Amino acid sequence: MTSNEQRTDGVVAWSFLAVSVLLGGIHLYLALISEPATSPRFAPFLLIAVVFLLVPAVYFTSYWRSLLYLLAALFAVTLGVLWVLEGMPERALGLTTGVLAVVYVSLAFVLFVRAEGFAVTA
Repeated sequence: MTSNEQRTDGVVAWSFLAVSVLLGGIHLYLALISEPATSPRFAPFLLIAVVFLLVPAVYFTSYWRSLLYLLAALFAVTLGVLWVLEGMPERALGLTTGVLAVVYVSLAFVLFVRAEGFAVTA
């Protein structure tokens, strides 16, 4: 692997982690600021925030990274589907989160392909 490829891998990995923290922050905002603690949406938003914020910790353990990428992508896609099925509340924030989720899933896919060593030719 050349130094340029290593640098690109590093940028993709750090971008994946940064987007995970951003998604966690958005859901933490929704849990703590947007929803009262008595709301039925409080606990799910808090749980989602914790999951996204734990991704970097799991990433640095280096265990099951390929599985982490797939689960993270599946989690983000599932949340998008649930948001649409719920009637798209908080549309502006939801669309922003959706754009971040698409980036997140794309980065997870790239990291998965690289981790598994699939040959990608142009």
